[in-house]
Amino acid sequence: MENKKYYGMYFLEYFSWAAIVSMAPIYFNESVGLSVSQIGMLLSLMPLINLFFQPIWGGIADIFGNRLRILQLLFISTAILSSILGFVNVPWISIILFSLYTIFACGQAPLKDSISMQYIAQSHSASFGNIRAWGAIGFAFGSYGAGFIGQMFGMNFIFYLAALGFLVTLLVSMNIPPVDVSSVKGNYHEALRHLMKNRSYLFILSFSFFIVGSLFATDQFLGLYIRSRGFEVSTVGFLMFVAVIVEIPLIFHSGEIIKKRGHSQLLLFITVVSALRMFLLMFSSGLSHFILAGILRGLAVGTFIPLFVEMISDTVDERLLSSALSFFTAVATGVSVMIFTFGGGFIANHFTYGTLFGFFAVLHLFPFIIWRGYAKLRSA
Repeated sequence: MENKKYYGMYFLEYFSWAAIVSMAPIYFNESVGLSVSQIGMLLSLMPLINLFFQPIWGGIADIFGNRLRILQLLFISTAILSSILGFVNVPWISIILFSLYTIFACGQAPLKDSISMQYIAQSHSASFGNIRAWGAIGFAFGSYGAGFIGQMFGMNFIFYLAALGFLVTLLVSMNIPPVDVSSVKGNYHEALRHLMKNRSYLFILSFSFFIVGSLFATDQFLGLYIRSRGFEVSTVGFLMFVAVIVEIPLIFHSGEIIKKRGHSQLLLFITVVSALRMFLLMFSSGLSHFILAGILRGLAVGTFIPLFVEMISDTVDERLLSSALSFFTAVATGVSVMIFTFGGGFIANHFTYGTLFGFFAVLHLFPFIIWRGYAKLRSA
């Protein structure tokens, strides 16, 4: 029964988050009037917010030892800001509000994951893969629903949909009992210093920098590219729905897959699949190509989401888990996405989308080199 409460929280939170993240570039382009390069600059600034605030939320949760209450505070804040965003389309006000929204939204994922990992450690009937898969299901329906509602009623309605979702998520989270955890009653920088001495943790950071950064930065521009090919907003939501649906069985069975294949094989699989997706998008213009690219995205994301969390959980002291996950998320979806999105906006604006995807494909040489080093380290 407790498992279902976690399933519900993940489903609703990711539904709400997807309603905004999957459609934000299109909203800022078509409703607010920003250019592609301006959107690239804006979205590249959001990861800076992640970089600064995710470790702060994780550190606050570790210091006070009450991760669930901090998470609920974030749900309330994002619901309020999402509602306000739906009323405003003045560029500078929208940018400020979206930045505030990002401050509170960025802490949700690492706190949810750390709470879930602590619950799993104390329960014999739970697995992270099963819990996280419900987040993928929520993301799929949130993307599809936002695309449909945005096309039918206007893009500002995606924010109302998200606000309602965050409020319902809050209500569900109130039924989750607090999990007893040991916390670090000290300086967050001290915890970070310990993490930086962990070679396995540093490997995860460096590998994910290129994989996650290029993949999520691509997502920022993919909707605009699809729209530029003449497809409806609802099609963008449908293609994201397809991609996330592919993730679900992989995440559900992540424990079995990781145990059977091991970390090294799965890291190589992620690298190859992600690179193939970039090359495909480089030459894509038809719906069938976009669907295939979505399937490849689902294979990569469905593999690395549970894999990275499990590797971090196995690597660090459980007292530092919130800090470790927060810092990992800040680097993987913060620094890297900032760099890739800023560079991607410049390339797309001055060259072509094909050049953008081709550049990202070539950059996959770096995670391959990192993987080779990791494989040698493991076999030594």
